[in-house]
Amino acid sequence: MVPYMLRPLFHEYQGKFGNFFTWTGLVSVGMLCCPDSAHAIQTHGEPEGIVVHQLAHMVFLLAMVGMVLRIRYSSLNLRRSWRFFSAGAITLGVWNLWAFSGHQLEMLVSRSSIRVTHGQTPTLLLDSWVTFFYYIYKMDHCILVPAMVLFYLGMRQLIREDR
Repeated sequence: MVPYMLRPLFHEYQGKFGNFFTWTGLVSVGMLCCPDSAHAIQTHGEPEGIVVHQLAHMVFLLAMVGMVLRIRYSSLNLRRSWRFFSAGAITLGVWNLWAFSGHQLEMLVSRSSIRVTHGQTPTLLLDSWVTFFYYIYKMDHCILVPAMVLFYLGMRQLIREDR
């Protein structure tokens, strides 16, 4: 009934939140069965939008470095759950650098390399090294998803340690 990885969270909070997880699961399945356009491309107004966004990446990177240092130089490092959190923070730090670099490359990509047709998925013409690396750097989810998994594993382990 409940997937193995979710059992600790599901049973721990079932009494406190009633059928919250059941309804959340049903809504999630419904959304997965009826997909629509994600509108995942985010643009920033020039030049203030991208500057603020890049500054946010740097502040988030500093927060992740601070979190890692705080965990490493305290007794929290002795617990497995916090080592997962530390690994997740390191991975998020790497993601921030990756995304920052990708945004910098985005400013170098010529508009003629991006083909947008109404009702179609935008395409990128790989006509230079800049557009090639821009394409590679747009796959930042390959770093972000493992970071989220590490944080999830840390939370799951923390619940187990506190029982």
